[in-house]
Amino acid sequence: MAENTDVTRLSRARQLTRGEGRRMREDALVTQRELASAIDVDAATLQRWEAGATRPRSGAALRWLDTLERLTVRDRSSAVRQENTGA
Repeated sequence: MAENTDVTRLSRARQLTRGEGRRMREDALVTQRELASAIDVDAATLQRWEAGATRPRSGAALRWLDTLERLTVRDRSSAVRQENTGA
């Protein structure tokens, strides 16, 4: 069962190369350099992924997806807090 989940997550991560990964990163106000450092890849590598020129390998792809998902959750939580406080 876990193997099936990993394959599903890997597929999802590789779909980020269609521009969604860049949009998610930019929405979270994170630079390519910051994200690349967080997932332990070179900034040029991340740039190629976001441009769709190359696709990440499994370990890096999953780190990318996990990090972007955490940023998205954090970004949504912040928006909800601002909405609730009227900021």
